[in-house]
Amino acid sequence: MNGKREGHGIQVWKDGSRYEGEWRNDESNGKGKFVNAEGDTYEGDWVNGATTGRGVFHKKNGSSYEGEWKNDLQNGHGIERGSDGSCYDGGFLNGEKQGFGKFNWADGTSYEGDWLKGTMEGKGKYTWKDGRIYTGEWKNGCMHGDGVYTWPNGKKYVGQYKNDKKEGQGTYTWADGREYMGPWKAGKQHGIGRFKARDGTVKSGLWEKGKRVRWIAVIGADGQSQPIDDDGADDDGTSSQAAQPKSNAKAGSDVADVSEDTESRINAKSPSP
Repeated sequence: MNGKREGHGIQVWKDGSRYEGEWRNDESNGKGKFVNAEGDTYEGDWVNGATTGRGVFHKKNGSSYEGEWKNDLQNGHGIERGSDGSCYDGGFLNGEKQGFGKFNWADGTSYEGDWLKGTMEGKGKYTWKDGRIYTGEWKNGCMHGDGVYTWPNGKKYVGQYKNDKKEGQGTYTWADGREYMGPWKAGKQHGIGRFKARDGTVKSGLWEKGKRVRWIAVIGADGQSQPIDDDGADDDGTSSQAAQPKSNAKAGSDVADVSEDTESRINAKSPSP
């Protein structure tokens, strides 16, 4: 009509790309299906030549997106499935994950919470396939801020994180009831903190880079401190050089494991037409 494409029609480009659907004012408008030269397909709503509204995008490699679009980008709510079996269900803005959403990895790992520009940021819950759980604040894809980290064997950390490592104030509780309460730096106890033994005895001490340097005092039930001589031995007869509390070295290795997991856990870019 007047040299312009109107109504239902088919357009084929030199590179093999193909559109079949509705046209108005010489542009794709309404419902239509587009197949690009690589074999990827989009089928859904169009406005003035751009994917806008609801539609389904399938890549030849098996990944897909079904949901809302605006100006050729995912905008609004959608479900994105990766060729590896992963799945994201949540919000998008300008082609990136944003707002609230849940990402399930093929191995059973999951994250549910806030996203910003395609990255975990805000508040959320991350569950590892082995049963470890972190619930708290995130920044740029890392545990950052206040959070709670639990292990399947009963261990628990409640406190602050910085770039996936314990940093600031926090309480680490072992499965047998022992506790360290105090400052952390780069994932290890560092500074003057308190240690509660299995029998309920509380001592203050000085830790450096995860190792207890010395005891300072015994803390009574009334909260009063009584200075003590540090003879280099702990309640069970081990030396303070053995990184006390006794499982301190283990706590350090837990942090290292967490760092490895978080560094490799997410690579989920949105497919685009």
